[in-house]
Amino acid sequence: MTPATRAERSCPKCGAANATEARFCSQCATSLVPRSCASCSQALAHDAKFCGQCGAPVVA
Repeated sequence: MTPATRAERSCPKCGAANATEARFCSQCATSLVPRSCASCSQALAHDAKFCGQCGAPVVA
C-alpha cells in the first residue's frame, strides 16, 4: 500500500512545494493567494506593479 501524498502547489517566487490550503509559502512567506486588480478584477501576477488588462497600478 502506498501512503497518501498531500496535494501541493509551487510558490511563484521561490518554487518551494506548499500544501494546497497554505496561504503563505513555508520557505519565503510569499502570499500564495491569487491577487486581483481592484479596478477590473483581472488576475495579477505575484510581482505585478500594474494591471495588464486595464493598466491600473497595483496597490500593495
